[in-house]
Amino acid sequence: MTARDKALRGLADVLTGGRLVIAGVIAIAAYRADWNLVALLLSLAWWSDFSDGRLARRAGGGTRLGAWDLRVDTAVGAMLLVGMTLGAHISIVWGVVGAGLGFGYILTANGSLAMLLQAIAYGHALRLSAVEGFPGFVAATVTIGVILVSSWPRFVQEVVPTFLSGLVGDRRVESEPRSDG
Repeated sequence: MTARDKALRGLADVLTGGRLVIAGVIAIAAYRADWNLVALLLSLAWWSDFSDGRLARRAGGGTRLGAWDLRVDTAVGAMLLVGMTLGAHISIVWGVVGAGLGFGYILTANGSLAMLLQAIAYGHALRLSAVEGFPGFVAATVTIGVILVSSWPRFVQEVVPTFLSGLVGDRRVESEPRSDG
């Protein structure tokens, strides 16, 4: 492995690990109803997730934390739900649903459950930021659009089929998306 590849893999790991810090901060920001900060932290987390996988692939393989990628992404969504629920910004029902999905993911390693948890958290956060923190909402939606357009083939060919297979319990298909982002 070249020094360049080691550096790229190291940077990818820093980005993945950095999302754990974002998970803690986003819970506090959501609890305090700082929707601009929540949306900007989500944008940062999404860019980090998008970039760590690209760096790992450019380096020719996985990273030390690559296998933790979905777990870290799920932590961001889970902590966001915790902050929104404890701050009484969403119904406790959504917090309970999120907890159920999180425990289901932990018990079964079914990535579809983790993706549903994230979708619930992100949807509520985007709704709240659209009303209360519009500049952050714009940043977050632009981030979603750019990342989706940039990764459309992978999204259609890998992410959606993996998600749908996990929902129907098809164990012939890997239940987590590729670990390198």
